[in-house]
Amino acid sequence: MATYEGLKVLLDWFKSNGGSVQPHVEFASYPDMGCGMRATSNLRSETELFSIPRSLVLSVHTSPLPKSLPDWSEISTQGWVGLILCLMYEQIDPASHWKRYLNSMPTCFDSLMFWSDDELRELQGSSVLDKIGREEAEGSYYSILVPYLSKHADIFKPLEAYSLALYHRCGSLILSRSFHVSNQDDSASDASDDDDAAYHEVETVGMVPMADVLNAKSGSANACLVYHPDALVMTTTKEIAAGEQIFNTYNDPPNADLLRRYGHVDEVNLNDNVEISADLIGCKDLERVDWLLDRLDDVYTLTQAEDLPEDFITAVKILTASKSEFRKIQKADDLPDDVLDEATAMRVREILQMRLAQYSSTIEEDESLLASSTMLTSRSRAALLVRLGEKRILAAHFARLPMPELSSREGNKRALSRKDQREERKRQRRDSS
Repeated sequence: MATYEGLKVLLDWFKSNGGSVQPHVEFASYPDMGCGMRATSNLRSETELFSIPRSLVLSVHTSPLPKSLPDWSEISTQGWVGLILCLMYEQIDPASHWKRYLNSMPTCFDSLMFWSDDELRELQGSSVLDKIGREEAEGSYYSILVPYLSKHADIFKPLEAYSLALYHRCGSLILSRSFHVSNQDDSASDASDDDDAAYHEVETVGMVPMADVLNAKSGSANACLVYHPDALVMTTTKEIAAGEQIFNTYNDPPNADLLRRYGHVDEVNLNDNVEISADLIGCKDLERVDWLLDRLDDVYTLTQAEDLPEDFITAVKILTASKSEFRKIQKADDLPDDVLDEATAMRVREILQMRLAQYSSTIEEDESLLASSTMLTSRSRAALLVRLGEKRILAAHFARLPMPELSSREGNKRALSRKDQREERKRQRRDSS
């Protein structure tokens, strides 16, 4: 993580190159988050915190490297490799305009790219393991970057400095700290923190000094980066009391995503979610699976606050329908409704149980471990909070499902609509009070 000494170097460089920081903010250290920034006085909404000249933004457009390579297109078409290489080049070049900025950056990370296999096993069951991308990153390094570096050994000196370790470090800095920044010709607007949905838009991604000091916390954003033709300005979005940390967070990520990108989690994260793959629903009829995937996604996301996703219920109906029922659906070329009938509810119950079984521990075991977690490492505790948050969502949805005997007790097999589900939850709360 960044140190105070490193941030002092950053601040000196920042101000000497036209950046400005208002006196009502200061650097501060936070457990499990590292350095951040806090207010030193009460701030109103739309208060400027600091201003960044566009000339300080580091991207494939501002780094001199692409212009020195006539075959840059070989790299620029390879996803994130070009931007990572620009960061590596500026880090190694002693005369780089961004040298002092990059030297202020963290050199150690707790994001998942840097966890050992044993540490990652503590996340067994979480779909975040499929999103780390370590094998893909190392494949790109060896198959794309290394040959390109060797071809231009006269530029990339010393060649051995362009190591896999530095490649991972620069890639992680981009993942955790970059922003999507508009062109200078665009009108003033909000800039956005880099997110996975826009990974292909590398041309718009840049490293924004000072803005990347702010930490991210789900549901806590109180500042945003607004850009103008000549500068990017960090501005408060709500009132901030003196002493409060300033957060620049986009999309209110779940703990799994916070851990993957930033290396920390929230103690309580109301935006946690859990994914269920269509594979878990179970269907060996490839024609049916293909028909479904032409119309719906193959992954369904469950959250704490919402009912079961409509697409998930529909997918369960399609993949568990009898052959004759599916032919009717196919002939009508229309998706079945998302009403949770008894048969579908029973199958959903089984799917939720199978999804819970993918974790290596139970909710009870994790809650007991959390209650006595003083001896856990920070990474073990973070993994515990991720998997426990996901399992609690699955358990909550399981508890909301109608019990198999419910319809018999009421003497009918009526379908449970969305309204019916809400009424049933209200009834369960009344019974338990």
